[in-house]
Amino acid sequence: MHNTLSHPKYRPDIDGLRAVAVLSVVAFHAAPSRFAGGFVGVDIFFVISGYLISTIIFENLARGTFSFREFYSRRIKRIFPSLIVVLCAVGAFGWYVLFTDEFAQLGKHISAGAGFVSNLALWSEAGYFDASAERKPLLHLWSLGIEEQFYIAWPLLAWLAWRKQFGLSLVTSFLLLGSFVLNVSSIQSDPVGTFYSPLTRIWELLAGSLVAWHVGQRRNLSGSGLALARRANVLSFSGMSILAIAFILLHTHRAFPGWWALLPVIGSALVIVAGPSAWFNRTLLSRSVMVWFGLISYPLYLWHWPLLSFIEILDLRSWDREARFGAVILAIVLAWLTYRFVERPLRHGKGDGQKVWLLSGGMVLVLAAGIAISTELVSPRNDSPTLGKLVRARSDWEFPPARFRPYPSEHGPAVALSGSAPGVVVMLGDSIAQQYAPRVDQLAIDARESLRSVIFATEGGCPPIPGVLRDDRPQCSDTLKTLIDIAMNEQVDSVVVAACWYCYFVYAAREDSNDHYYMLKNGKRVYFKHGEAFDSAFESLEALLRTLARDKAVALVLSTPSGPTVNPNRMYVGTRLGGAKLRETGTFTGEEFLVEFSGIRERLIEVARRAGVRVIDPVEYLCDSGTCQVSSSEGDPIFKDSVHLRSSFVRNNVYYLDEIFMAMAD
Repeated sequence: MHNTLSHPKYRPDIDGLRAVAVLSVVAFHAAPSRFAGGFVGVDIFFVISGYLISTIIFENLARGTFSFREFYSRRIKRIFPSLIVVLCAVGAFGWYVLFTDEFAQLGKHISAGAGFVSNLALWSEAGYFDASAERKPLLHLWSLGIEEQFYIAWPLLAWLAWRKQFGLSLVTSFLLLGSFVLNVSSIQSDPVGTFYSPLTRIWELLAGSLVAWHVGQRRNLSGSGLALARRANVLSFSGMSILAIAFILLHTHRAFPGWWALLPVIGSALVIVAGPSAWFNRTLLSRSVMVWFGLISYPLYLWHWPLLSFIEILDLRSWDREARFGAVILAIVLAWLTYRFVERPLRHGKGDGQKVWLLSGGMVLVLAAGIAISTELVSPRNDSPTLGKLVRARSDWEFPPARFRPYPSEHGPAVALSGSAPGVVVMLGDSIAQQYAPRVDQLAIDARESLRSVIFATEGGCPPIPGVLRDDRPQCSDTLKTLIDIAMNEQVDSVVVAACWYCYFVYAAREDSNDHYYMLKNGKRVYFKHGEAFDSAFESLEALLRTLARDKAVALVLSTPSGPTVNPNRMYVGTRLGGAKLRETGTFTGEEFLVEFSGIRERLIEVARRAGVRVIDPVEYLCDSGTCQVSSSEGDPIFKDSVHLRSSFVRNNVYYLDEIFMAMAD
């Protein structure tokens, strides 16, 4: 006899809670500065998904009607229709507007989305030079990947526990606790991995599973109807209050998930446990408008981010507010159309077997198309040879070069190249210091007998200023201590300190900056964007330089010319929608950079003078009377992005550090 899965009784308040989740995520993505905590809507989704899926599993295991085939068939009919439509639409529009490297990456993300491993693909890409989140139209599918991985593993685990007569609540609690402990213990050392890994996020879905178990056992609760109603109202009010606190307190620079994720998870769990009769659930979450948004929440989640991402890619800055508002409205319209004419017809009605095979085949074709795009078997419309110069510039980064070897592991993230000449030079800093590694590598080819040993004690995004921290890089503090220890080694006789001073002291100080650098004063965080941490930061840098200069020759390298004008992303004329062509220019007026950086530049020079260290200014080599080089005579960009010189240019054209690498510093 064919088993038929029973489903839990429909609860409109669950759709209302879905509406809270999706609208908060959409608001956060559309206006992150105003709705900074909206990203926790994803965590609300996790709890809801864990609750609904586990309710189906637990009830059907108890009744003896559970069927893996029917379970996964229903998952396919629920998830595949809208996802296939969105992946195809994003791929088609991406072909029309993206450049070659962007389109290839989109292909990778399409195949990852079709294979439900987006979180793993994005995790593998994560790094200092990873493309910004806003320029990845399918970035949001990371959460769908985690949910699908849960859907694959959890039914089997629950079934095995049931067959072996283990308590389902005990197994759920054990797995939840293990995942949560792993999450909390990893958040400081590996925040990116903790964010994307299913092992550190699965506890949020399992929290929904525990709620499902509790709700299923609710018939055992004792007490009068009035007492139960009061209990439900207290739970619902508490849950909604906790969610409100999460929306207010949290922002992307918190160490998340970590302990902070308890707020949306506990809040959502309490709202669900309260039940549909609780006052908030009945009067707020069950309203028709909330239920409507809940019903279209899945396609709305799928549509909204690609539209907002393409606004960033198309660089519609002059129409940013209007474009974002229009994208949200369009996402709602597309979500309703997708729900009404794609999702509902394929989820319900006759021909279930044929629908499952059709949807599965369609997803396989999307997966194959993504692979073809990612391997550049399919080229985008904007694929001219001249635009290829921009594409090559953006990917031109070589650190560490092949000849470099890891410095002894106990000394942290450092690499070195051994030279034949006596002496050891340490490059201390961030990715700006790293950009000079190809020049050292070239010197090893051209004149190794005169090259000193060079150690790159660097970490991208970590300023070489003790005490300066950033919300989303808590590991920088310990890393810098290790890097300074390398520089202080008695075998080191020269130290070059290089960093993106412009990034820390100018860009991060802007009110609209997303880079939250700060210093601790009396146990409180004092952020650069408020201007209060500058003096302390310069004092800390000066103290470091003085310490290094006691027995070493030290040089401080100022910032290279920086700004949007030098970025290859801006070095084309026309539009991506119409037709883009390489901009023919070899220089740019660096007036904005020189003016913005002048005050910080003078302070850095003064700090270096007081500390007794040498100053090297790249502007003197790359600019002439305020006009700075931005591309070669052949029209090739010399920058990789807004602040970093590309490796091939540094390798063959940047000479201003050669005398330090090749001889004793003055």
